[in-house]
Amino acid sequence: MEEEIFWTSLSRVDTVKRERILRYYRREDAWRSLGADLLLRTVLREQFHLKENELVFRIDTYGKPYLYNREDINFILLFITQVRSTSISK
Repeated sequence: MEEEIFWTSLSRVDTVKRERILRYYRREDAWRSLGADLLLRTVLREQFHLKENELVFRIDTYGKPYLYNREDINFILLFITQVRSTSISK
């Protein structure tokens, strides 16, 4: 059941993110990364009323993700052992 949830959830992220998640050696790390991405997507849809097709992420020159075409929205993803946190500002 857990694997089914993982693969179903993984299908909701873009190809680049999916490939990055699948490179993790430990499944727990893959779950953390996937969970943070889904948390971010949920908050952006609910709080900023963005549609799924507006959630296009890119990586800047420092390796940090940002929301493409929405410079007015900034976020940071934190991974601390069992905790995932997202901070978003506009």
